[in-house]
Amino acid sequence: MAIKRRISIHKVNLLLDISIGIAFIVEEQIHWTGIRNHELLGLAFGLALLVHIALHWRWVMTITRHFFQNFFHQSRLRYALNVTIFIDMLVAVISGVLISRTLTINIPMSFQALVVWGRLHSISSELGLILIGLHVVIHWKWILVSIRKYLIPWHKLSARVSARISNFQAK
Repeated sequence: MAIKRRISIHKVNLLLDISIGIAFIVEEQIHWTGIRNHELLGLAFGLALLVHIALHWRWVMTITRHFFQNFFHQSRLRYALNVTIFIDMLVAVISGVLISRTLTINIPMSFQALVVWGRLHSISSELGLILIGLHVVIHWKWILVSIRKYLIPWHKLSARVSARISNFQAK
């Protein structure tokens, strides 16, 4: 008899978040990826962000409905930061598509428009680094707890290995 296992939505969120973070770091390094892969990773990053928002949609809707009810609440800061990140990443992805050299979209525009969109892309990407850094800082406790719970489950290690790790952490 096969045992059915449910995949934890928290584990999916954690793995998606780690993947988005790694993709963003790699994608920002054009000298590592080359322009073609930078543009493809940018599109994949945009799609991953949409999946991330879809997975958190219930939270988004709940906080949106109750945004003005409790003025001094931590979720307001998280919400404002998340909306700012979403707008910033939307600008980065759209401007990236508009200035693309390898995606064969070829939107006709003047040289001045290309320069403006390119500058907007650079600014929004650099601002994105700062905003996502803040996002990680604000969610740091959840990240650590989730990594311990889903990726490195200390309680499932043998007692001997667990004791060695505990001794190492205590030093």
